[in-house]
Amino acid sequence: MSDNKLPDNQTSPNISAEGHIDLVVSQEFLSIDKLKEGFTNFLKSAAGFFTKGEVTNKFSEEWLAGSALVMPSKKFEKAIDKVGYINIRLANVYTPPGMNVKYNQYVEALDKAVDAATKVMEEVLNPYARYLAENINDPDSLLKGGGVNIKDFEPHDIDGLSLKLGKCFKRGSNKYEAKFGDVFSSNKDAADVLKNVSTVSSKALTINKRELISKVEEIGGYLDKLYEIMSEDEYQDVSKRAVDNLYKITFTCARELEFVSVVIYQLTSLNVALNDTIKKIER
Repeated sequence: MSDNKLPDNQTSPNISAEGHIDLVVSQEFLSIDKLKEGFTNFLKSAAGFFTKGEVTNKFSEEWLAGSALVMPSKKFEKAIDKVGYINIRLANVYTPPGMNVKYNQYVEALDKAVDAATKVMEEVLNPYARYLAENINDPDSLLKGGGVNIKDFEPHDIDGLSLKLGKCFKRGSNKYEAKFGDVFSSNKDAADVLKNVSTVSSKALTINKRELISKVEEIGGYLDKLYEIMSEDEYQDVSKRAVDNLYKITFTCARELEFVSVVIYQLTSLNVALNDTIKKIER
């Protein structure tokens, strides 16, 4: 198979020069340049990011469908044991596009990312939406104050998690095949990978897509309202500290939301690759 041709609906992740998995949508809509153009322009762009589904529309109806998840397979284990690792290690198997490490290393990095993704609703989006709801009718507290203290707001180490994921991929590569021995260190390792992916996927399924999208739309509505308020003359002269704080918090929320999208997509891609591998080995 060609190194440049990808399976249907599969793409390799965007890897930055520093090795991170890039969160390109939030950077485009909520970059610091938007703030330099004026806080109202930033708010308009931020509201668009949340209300127009720039990220949530990527949550397809097949988002980690239960029937498509990798499951431990005795048939798979018997098939590889029958051949033996020495012989099967040269067989071609499938990988997520661009993956250049052993499966267990990638699954470990993805597991930590999923842990964070499952908490984005509770620890980031809910507190931010609550803060906006409580203050939107008192814009002075938002726009002319100083520090921002959002109760229970606990953002995650998205940079660190994205870097660990990014290190599992070769930048610019679309390759989605590898030798069995290059991605599995033993037959037992292959069986363990299936079990671990099943566990990680089940954990990811606890993310309620419908509730997540609803909360994102709610935040977008508040930001749109804030944009309308800011457009009024009396709010042209606002606290620089308040503006900086709101920018940082809004940008943080956008990145966390996009991170969820990236993690779920990568986990879906992982399930596809392993299921195709299982089918190939079991034949």
